[in-house]
Amino acid sequence: MKTVVFTSDTHNWLLRGFFHQWAKYGNELTVEVAGFTNPGFLPDYATFYSIGKFEDYPVEKWSNSIIEYLNKIDDDLFLFLLEDYWLIRPINMDALHTAERFMTNHPEVGRFDVAADRVFNRSSRYIGSMDLIDICEAKGEYSLSFQASIYRRTALLEVMRFNESPWQSELKGSYRLNSLHYKVVGTYQWPINYMIVMNKGKFDPSGSWMYPSRTLRVEDWASLKQAGCLEMPAGVMA
Repeated sequence: MKTVVFTSDTHNWLLRGFFHQWAKYGNELTVEVAGFTNPGFLPDYATFYSIGKFEDYPVEKWSNSIIEYLNKIDDDLFLFLLEDYWLIRPINMDALHTAERFMTNHPEVGRFDVAADRVFNRSSRYIGSMDLIDICEAKGEYSLSFQASIYRRTALLEVMRFNESPWQSELKGSYRLNSLHYKVVGTYQWPINYMIVMNKGKFDPSGSWMYPSRTLRVEDWASLKQAGCLEMPAGVMA
């Protein structure tokens, strides 16, 4: 299964911290970074795919870049991540592979949330188990979400629309997805646990705004600072 990290020219500096944490907690997975300008500091196990010119995809046309990318790959399933998702513990690889296998066996599932997005949704209900993971189903608010998820490429293409910001895609796309036959599921085991380090366009190390709130360990912050991952380069606008 392909693992894709989407980024932009204003946020690709966050990939330093992303991969710093990935080397600790996620290094069993190779990664493709999909963005615009190659930042030039990716680790050996990461490849870069340029969607096009950054100036052609302002934030109100963010969805265009995702659609362009999805139309150029042929993977049926892929793991969707963003560059500001910094891992705080090892990925549960057994749970992740089981989630992938569940989607392979159930073509009606369009999205398998591998974070905590569906578990804490008000409409969440237990629907069974597979191997060592317990599975919930939850459509409703944020059925379409860009939290860490395994997406069925064809399903995501069906609900994405041109000329939408990320927030519009999630809100409007959720209504569209809710009207389709695809199921949206998650697991109580929370295979990928991470902190989102950007809050409303600003670097936010507190994590208090997330639900449930979380932050990296003190030793992680110390090693990130020592490695120079916490400073936005001069001249880069948030």
